[in-house]
Amino acid sequence: MYCANCGNQASWRDPTCNKCKKPLHQTNCKTKSSDCKCHQINEQAWTQKKTPDTI
Repeated sequence: MYCANCGNQASWRDPTCNKCKKPLHQTNCKTKSSDCKCHQINEQAWTQKKTPDTI
């Protein structure tokens, strides 16, 4: 999964990013479970962060 803060690829099993040390999971996430939605949330957040608002 991507880190929403820096875009680093990390394992969803890791609680924090090994690059920038920010939490990989949302505060309301049940973590460590297959129904973790943070992968999509982080990917979307990172895409929005790295793409300037040109729309």
